[in-house]
Amino acid sequence: MRNQTKNFRTDVEFYRKTYLSGKTPWPSDTPEKTFIKFLEKIQQQYKEKNILCVDIGCGEGRHIKMLRDLFPRSTVVGFDIIREPINSAIRKIGKTNNVLFILANAFFIPIKSESADIVVDFGVFHHIRKKDARYYKSEIDRILKRNGVFLIGVFSENFKHHPAEQRNKDFIFHRGHYDRFFTPKTLEREFTFLEKLDVCEEGAGIEFFVYGIFRKN
Repeated sequence: MRNQTKNFRTDVEFYRKTYLSGKTPWPSDTPEKTFIKFLEKIQQQYKEKNILCVDIGCGEGRHIKMLRDLFPRSTVVGFDIIREPINSAIRKIGKTNNVLFILANAFFIPIKSESADIVVDFGVFHHIRKKDARYYKSEIDRILKRNGVFLIGVFSENFKHHPAEQRNKDFIFHRGHYDRFFTPKTLEREFTFLEKLDVCEEGAGIEFFVYGIFRKN
């Protein structure tokens, strides 16, 4: 298939400017506790194996470190659509034989088909336009091994950017980028091609997220 990256809306400039400002509204070091909880349930299944883990939209590497620590014999590949957070992740994590960073996007993942044991995405899918979601999901299905596991975290419909925010749709354009919002049921429906292991909503204040762990059969 011919590379059609330019046809997908990815709001690259918004994220580049945000990272360059040094004031990202998302965590840069602490992994999602729900991801740790999910992975601890399957840790023994993979702990002593040489597995491939992939972090989609790896940012500054907070989930790279999580995967490396939980699965010390793994190879971890993290990719992001812009270079600035990757450079930061390399400085934080250092150069190691089992961690690789790539400049790429989620519509054309540079991973061999059916090679990934664990794939993680926190904060990418909820920025993808509905019309482009099928291409993202096709790539997840392509790279996952049979029995491979996919973890995802997205904005909940109960998430607000500020206390007074009101929405009458499940998406919003603001500050130069696109956000989409989910319930546990709507997230589950997006990934019916995978087996649901668990889907939940967690958060506090105005920041709520929906998390899911799925398996490819």
